[in-house]
Amino acid sequence: MMFQIPAYAAELGYSVTQAFHRDAAADASINTIGTRQFSRYEGFLRLGFEPGAAWIELTLSPLNPKAVDIVDAKNPLILRVGPHALDHIELYEFVAGQWVRQVGGDQQAKKTDICPDDYHCFVLSQARATTEPIYLRVTTQSVMIVEADILRTDTLTTVVAK
Repeated sequence: MMFQIPAYAAELGYSVTQAFHRDAAADASINTIGTRQFSRYEGFLRLGFEPGAAWIELTLSPLNPKAVDIVDAKNPLILRVGPHALDHIELYEFVAGQWVRQVGGDQQAKKTDICPDDYHCFVLSQARATTEPIYLRVTTQSVMIVEADILRTDTLTTVVAK
């Protein structure tokens, strides 16, 4: 498994802390994942062909809290995850006191066309608690190679073109 958050976040005025938990038994839920041990990493994460699920924890932090507002109503944050061959992707955000789930992946019907390529895109809630991490739960039957970008909608076309 490879998981990468490129430098787009820094260009937009925030940093992303990345951590993972290998859930071999696939018995963790969003209500219990906070008690599990996560390992921090940077760049790529490679876990191989092991069965189960991988939980990814992404925490966004403004580089300058006084100057940068992560929430931008006209230009929301997008989580772009690929490649398309990932069987099942669950995104969890803490919104209004509860965990909100979005589902994507190769085995799901595409709900939006915000990704002009073959990746899976999730619009992050503007009402989410910015202090809470975002969780991804990823499962697939093949070798897991995952790339993820967090960017704003106005940079999505440029990123896809590159």
